[in-house]
Amino acid sequence: MEQHGVAVDFGPFGSIFVVSDEQMPTVVADMMRAAYANGATFVSVSVARQQTS
Repeated sequence: MEQHGVAVDFGPFGSIFVVSDEQMPTVVADMMRAAYANGATFVSVSVARQQTS
């Protein structure tokens, strides 16, 4: 995530980060690659669009 300039809030049951609509596909794909490359056997992703005013 660092290569994208994204700050991640790591938690015991999941991690959260916020990116733009344009960044989302690339960042999520890179996150999945990194997770599996580092031993993950299961990754769950939830994506939601934030309301902006």
